[in-house]
Amino acid sequence: ENVGVESLPFRHIIAGAGSGGWFHGDFDVHGVPMALQRMGGPMGWLDLQFDGADYVETYYGANTGRDRRMWLSINTPDFRTWFESIREWALSDRRTRDPIPPLSIHDLPDVKILTPEDLSGGSFLTANVWDGTTETRVSAEIGGQMLVLERTQTASGDAPKIGSEWADPFATQRQLSVARYAMQSRSGEERNQGYEAFKGSSFGPAAPQPQTSAADRNMHLWRVQLPADLPLGVHRIDVTSVDRHARETVDTIVIEVREERPPMRFRKDVFFATPDGPPIR
Repeated sequence: ENVGVESLPFRHIIAGAGSGGWFHGDFDVHGVPMALQRMGGPMGWLDLQFDGADYVETYYGANTGRDRRMWLSINTPDFRTWFESIREWALSDRRTRDPIPPLSIHDLPDVKILTPEDLSGGSFLTANVWDGTTETRVSAEIGGQMLVLERTQTASGDAPKIGSEWADPFATQRQLSVARYAMQSRSGEERNQGYEAFKGSSFGPAAPQPQTSAADRNMHLWRVQLPADLPLGVHRIDVTSVDRHARETVDTIVIEVREERPPMRFRKDVFFATPDGPPIR
């Protein structure tokens, strides 16, 4: 307003980094820190294909496959309670707080197993489209029903929406309980206790901790509330994102609706049960 410019005269792209979130996080299947970024995307690189002054931009996540452009999750009431508890602890004074976080990833029920109570309390399908923009459109199909996902941030000058309602459950489940903090050995090498990240900063040894940054807000996260009357059973959800170049990307998530959530731990009573008597130990 001060300079009389109503909008940016150029496209502004904030690209991901090869180091992701500065090599924080636990190791992935390739032995590399997951390093999920501040807005929940993977480490990776931006490819620009030019044709004169025009270009097509594509963000590639490292070790995710060249065709993958997003990941999906479910934001449940239990997730929001879990997220808020850890974030409140993480933002408190580290000099006086309990050294052990109030919850870890083990305390979070599987967000893909839902009850009717979860649905009535507000459970959201989320799609983190890594290079999504204000022009990206995201939709989902579940049991023949079409749902339109809305961008969590308006990008219209409003203050950012921050917190569990607007977080990426896929990323934050991995960011808020990092086991590498706790890893120690008897090797005698001081720098191998806990782990090191940006500029050799030390993290741990301590109980598993959250990363210094987590996807509690996101410029490329879309969401839609799941139908409260979703019937019991297994449901496949196909999510399609369409970018400004009309390129489609499809990803799938499978959820289950049950009357009650099954126990989180191994059931010895079932595993050792016999047809005619008490469990055999």
